[in-house]
Amino acid sequence: ERSLRKIEGVPETSFDEERFIYSTIKRPMQKRLGNVVEPITLIKRFGADSIRLAYLLCLNDNFQQEVTLSQDRFNQANQSLYRFVSKLTNIVNFIKKVHSENFEETTYDKDILEKINSISENVKDYYIHNKFYSASKALVSTIDDFSDYCNKIVINHNNTSSIGNSKNTITKIILEMKALFSPICPYHFDKFEICVKSQFNMI
Repeated sequence: ERSLRKIEGVPETSFDEERFIYSTIKRPMQKRLGNVVEPITLIKRFGADSIRLAYLLCLNDNFQQEVTLSQDRFNQANQSLYRFVSKLTNIVNFIKKVHSENFEETTYDKDILEKINSISENVKDYYIHNKFYSASKALVSTIDDFSDYCNKIVINHNNTSSIGNSKNTITKIILEMKALFSPICPYHFDKFEICVKSQFNMI
C-alpha cells in the first residue's frame, strides 16, 4: 500500500509519479483488508498486452527490486494500443474505399519507414541489455508516429486524390513493428499482421 504526499507546483495533468511523493506501507495482501489485486481483474479491464506494456512503462532502465505501479501508466498503455487499433482499422477501411491506381511513394511514406528503421537497432539493443522501459517507450512513440502518418494519408488524398504508396507502406510498418515489439504485445501484432494482409488482399 502507498501513502501519497502531493508535490506543490506540479501540474494536475502530470503523471501520478511526478505529482506525488510515495511512501510504501508494507502490509500482506489479504482479502479481508481489501488490498488484493486479482490478475484476472486487470486482464479483463485492460487486456493482457496492455498490462504487459503498462508494467514495462512503470520500470526504469536500472535494476529494481521493487516496482511502483501507476494507474496513469496503465491508462497510457491502454489508450496507446486502443489508438493504434483504431487508426489501423480506420486507415485500412479508408484505403479500401478510395483505392486508386497511383502508387507513387510520397515523402511521408519514406519518412515513416525511415523512422522505424532508425529505431530498429536501438530497440534490439534495449532487449539485449534488459532496458524494457526504453523498449516500451519506443513502442508508444512509434504508435504516435503511425497515427500522424495515417492523418497525412487522409489529408493528402483530400488535396490530391492520391493515397501514395500507403498500402505497401502500412504492410511494411506492421511487419517491422511485429518484429520489434512482439515481445511486448504478442497478441496484438499477430492479429494486426493477419488483418492487414487479409484486408489488402481484398483490394
